[in-house]
Amino acid sequence: MSTYYVSCKNTRPGNGSSENPFQTIGQAARIARSGDTVIVGGGVYREWVDPLYGGISDRERIVYRAADGEKPVVSGAEVVGNWCRDADGVWTAVIDNRLLGEINPFQELIYGDWFDGFGRTHHTGEVYLDGEALFEADQESELLSAEKKFWLAKVEDGRTILRVGFGEIDPNEHLIEVSVRPCCFFPRRQGVNYLTLSGLEFCQAASQWAPPTAFQSAAVGTHWSKGWIIERCSIHDSKCCGLSVGKSYDPSDNDWVRSAFKGGAQTYTEIILDAVRHGWSKETVGSHYIHHNHIYNCGQTGIVGCMGGVCSKIVANHIHDINNRGEFGGAEMAGIKLHAAIDAHIEQNCIHHCIRGLWLDWEAQGTRVTRNAFFENITQDLFIEVCHGPCVVDNNLFLSTAGFLCMSQGSALVNNLFTGRLDIRRETSRFTLYHFPHDTFVAGAMVIYGGDDRLIGNVFAGSE
Repeated sequence: MSTYYVSCKNTRPGNGSSENPFQTIGQAARIARSGDTVIVGGGVYREWVDPLYGGISDRERIVYRAADGEKPVVSGAEVVGNWCRDADGVWTAVIDNRLLGEINPFQELIYGDWFDGFGRTHHTGEVYLDGEALFEADQESELLSAEKKFWLAKVEDGRTILRVGFGEIDPNEHLIEVSVRPCCFFPRRQGVNYLTLSGLEFCQAASQWAPPTAFQSAAVGTHWSKGWIIERCSIHDSKCCGLSVGKSYDPSDNDWVRSAFKGGAQTYTEIILDAVRHGWSKETVGSHYIHHNHIYNCGQTGIVGCMGGVCSKIVANHIHDINNRGEFGGAEMAGIKLHAAIDAHIEQNCIHHCIRGLWLDWEAQGTRVTRNAFFENITQDLFIEVCHGPCVVDNNLFLSTAGFLCMSQGSALVNNLFTGRLDIRRETSRFTLYHFPHDTFVAGAMVIYGGDDRLIGNVFAGSE
């Protein structure tokens, strides 16, 4: 078992020792093996960490942790300078496309099943002024807005031309960053198991839309693996998703939006059945422990997952301001959005000021939601959609105007406080899957007739 040290402040390449640390986390991630620890010093690491190896068991894992008392930041962005102002007051910077990586985020459109761009164009790239994300313009005239700061990008001849309305601010006197990498810490291959991330900050990823029927990228992601621990980390300002415990790559990704001859439910059903055929099992994926993290300012979700979060524990996280800017919409948006969260345990989280708090979609079977606090969420605090049960929701505070939407059956609501609306519906237009107990293997499909929920000991204190 070895310990490697990393410091972006080192002026030479380094060998990973405490006296001569690596300059990048990626250097350590290429050699760290089961049982090893990587200690990361303070500073900003502008890289996509792609760990090559995982641990072999829960006791022999690879640990990436912040050095004691230090604050390492893994950023998906690069600094851009040399801004010039034109006669209209709009600032321009020209970026060599080589800085923008293998996928130019100012050329890549946000795209996928269930995405709604509200009739505007959206790219995965972002511009930040002193760490605060600006807004993408749809036309040149928006750059002169006095209400918001907009940017517009044009890609041509090996370069990207950024035009930004900074108002009275001189960007050459401030920190201007542009997101260039889709991920901050995310293995490119599947099955990198038993990793721990502890005390690190991840931000400014140019992440793509993450529906349940496509690969789910994010600033941080487990990529179809097992047994990760993500603790005491800060994850923020990812264009779409902060943390993914989600779906792997598949040739049929986003098939519904490309050729909608099948309904979305049928498309998703086929994705699940194909995953089972290819070995989706709690023995090979899931069982992650995500606790005491701070996740905020993401465009789609704080935590997203489809199938990859089975048997996982999501505990004591603070999640807020998800899709709070309302630039784009669609389904799949919430503080936490999970599909097929079989036997998941969601406890003691504080989720607020999100488009929706917690959305358990399809197959929340054996899932428990307990002792969480929800408030100031827009659509609902909790939505359980087409789950056949059992699902237990107990001892939570639902304090938003819309507390709970249940389009499922077999749920037990016990000892909760509701100050907003409670809405229970049938769903007979879709045949949806259910599984054998504590298993990913599909037992059958049926519509939701309802009438099989239990409400015990709850307090309803709202006016509606």
